[in-house]
Amino acid sequence: LEVIKGQCYVTVKYFFCSAACGVLAIDKAREPITLVLAEDGTIVDDEDYFLCLPSNTKFVALAKDEKWSGKSLDSGTSWLSESVDEVDSAAEKWKRLARQLKDDLSNIILMSEEDLQVLIDVPRSDLAEELAQSETKIQVLQDTLQQVLDRREEERQSRQLLELYLEALKTEDSILSKVAGRE
Repeated sequence: LEVIKGQCYVTVKYFFCSAACGVLAIDKAREPITLVLAEDGTIVDDEDYFLCLPSNTKFVALAKDEKWSGKSLDSGTSWLSESVDEVDSAAEKWKRLARQLKDDLSNIILMSEEDLQVLIDVPRSDLAEELAQSETKIQVLQDTLQQVLDRREEERQSRQLLELYLEALKTEDSILSKVAGRE
C-alpha cells in the first residue's frame, strides 16, 4: 500500500491507531502497521518528521512482519532502474549519501539510521576526499551523525518506556475497577 503525502493527509498518530487499518482496508490481524519512506525505507514514527517531508513524498505501509524493500516500489520493477553491482553497491551508497550532504547538509534529518551508520563507518580520509573537506571537518561531521543516531535511539527508547508506562496504567485501572466492583 502506498500513501502519498499531500494527496492523502493522514497524521502519523492517526495512521498508527487501529482506525487507520479500517481506512486503509488493512486486516487488524496484520497490526502493528509501520509507515516508511518508499524511497529508502526510513521509518516515519514521529509527527514532526512527517510534517517536514516535502509534498508528494511516497510512503509504504508495512504490516506486521513485513520488511521494506526497494523492489516493493513500482510493482517490483525498481530494479530495472538500479542495476547496481553487488560488490560496488556499498561504495556507491556512501558516495551517493555523501553527495546528498554536499548538496544540502540538512538532508541529515531525512536520512535513515542505516544511512547515517554507513556515513559514520566510511574512513575519514575517503569521506574528506569525496566532500572536498579537511579530515578535521569530517570528524566533526561524523561525530554529529553519531549524535543524531544516538538521539534517535534515545527517542525510540523513551517512546517504548512511555508505552510500557501507559500499558501499566491501563492494567492498574483494570485491577482497581475489578476491586471496586467486588466491594
